[in-house]
Amino acid sequence: MKPSTKKILYLSFFTSKKIYDNYVLDDENNYFQTFRFAQNIMGVLKKTNLRIHTYSFLPISVYPFNRKFLVKRVNEFIGADKVVYLGFLNLSIIRLFSRFFRLYFQSIIDLRLLKKVSLVFVHGIHLPYLLYVCVNSYIFNFKSVVFLTDPAGMITDYDSSLVSALKKTEKYIITFLLKRFTTYVVLSESLIKYYNLNPKECLTLPGFYNIDSSISASQYIVNSKFIIVYSGSISVDYGLPFLNELGLLLKNDNCIIKVMGKFSEEHLKNFPEVVFTGFLIDNEYDRIMNEAHLFINPRDPSLDFSNLSFPSKIFEYVRYLTPIISTDLESFTPQLRDHITICQTMNPLDFYKGIISIRKNYEYYSEKSTELSNIFHQEYSLNKISEKILKKLI
Repeated sequence: MKPSTKKILYLSFFTSKKIYDNYVLDDENNYFQTFRFAQNIMGVLKKTNLRIHTYSFLPISVYPFNRKFLVKRVNEFIGADKVVYLGFLNLSIIRLFSRFFRLYFQSIIDLRLLKKVSLVFVHGIHLPYLLYVCVNSYIFNFKSVVFLTDPAGMITDYDSSLVSALKKTEKYIITFLLKRFTTYVVLSESLIKYYNLNPKECLTLPGFYNIDSSISASQYIVNSKFIIVYSGSISVDYGLPFLNELGLLLKNDNCIIKVMGKFSEEHLKNFPEVVFTGFLIDNEYDRIMNEAHLFINPRDPSLDFSNLSFPSKIFEYVRYLTPIISTDLESFTPQLRDHITICQTMNPLDFYKGIISIRKNYEYYSEKSTELSNIFHQEYSLNKISEKILKKLI
């Protein structure tokens, strides 16, 4: 089918695998989840049969945590579609203003192209992107969609009065700018209330699901080592002390907890009951995920942030057709709750009992995992999400 002459403008943190490996992989934070999410949005956009023009800022840490203090522009073609990786000064708060002006300068260069844009998609709540849409929505006749993944301006107990005030201001500005958008794709319904959005203009999609036919259902041989895997950010807030306590409880039950992600010497010293694999990608990542008998999500439901966003690791876990045990989060769908093991409290002993039960009845829980994968494929495949978004825009 011949592509439409209409265009999509994608404002994002997208990178191809080549650009990611060259510019982002060695970053302090590596931003792998951002990379995957942006890749999935691009996959959804390609299903629309419209030409895509992408402006992207590399998802990297601020200097000196990333060695680049001056990021230069790079152009790349993904098939027939152009991606412009915009340059900016990567210096503290200066980079926010630098990105804003660089985005506008590039849009002036591409003015003729932008007149053909009928849809603008924005990844996240990055202020330069939100401002760009707000200003240009008065000039050009386009519809706009923003993917809202996380709450802005979350205040913690550790924030000073000044930081708290700045975060409140940030949330107010972002909430105001969001009013100019046509449609909102939110990872959880809680974000609709948080940003004071009109529910009729929102589409709740907790994630993207790419089924892999090469992956077979997980199996467990009785009396063999039972491998539990956590993949994601490694920190106290994301449940590392909890995993360590759980590892201690399971020590005499032929179980092992493997934690995938960047770790430090301090982590090794303070949390000896888990095995740190480090940050892994590609074949090494697949190897650990495929050998798992159980995935764990120890997100604390008492934290506001936990209930306002949907943990992306859940979609990754489901793809490997392996049972999952998790705390109960507000963002979970009824279908998900019906197919994974839910612990109502953040109590290592409750998780311990759940894990032992899963191991005793492993075939049953493995079948539930396969059912969940099929459900996710029907509801959250790139084709299905593309259909839902376009239907919402019509």
